[in-house]
Amino acid sequence: MSGIFGLYQFNGEPADPGLLDKMDRSLAHRGPDDCGVWLHGGTALGHRMLHTTPESLRETLPLANASHTHIITADARIDNRAELLPRLGFSQHPSTS
Repeated sequence: MSGIFGLYQFNGEPADPGLLDKMDRSLAHRGPDDCGVWLHGGTALGHRMLHTTPESLRETLPLANASHTHIITADARIDNRAELLPRLGFSQHPSTS
C-alpha cells in the first residue's frame, strides 16, 4: 500500500517545505517506487508510490487537472477511471490498457 500525506494551513500561511519533506521521508518505506508533492499556498498533498498494478507503473501522483481545480492522490482502485478522469478535466492520465 502506498503512503499518502497532506497538509492544510487553517491560518492561511504557506505550507512549510521542510515539514512536507519530513512527512515524505517518514513514509518512504510505504512507497519506494516514486514520490510526488502538489503544493498550493497552505495546501499540500503528497504521495509515496508502491507499484502494485500495471496502471500504477504509468501513474504520477498527486494528479492535477489542467486548471488545478481538481487534485487527487489515492491508493485506490477506480473501475470507471477511463470515463471519470476526462470528465473531471484530467487530460494527461495513464491509459488502462
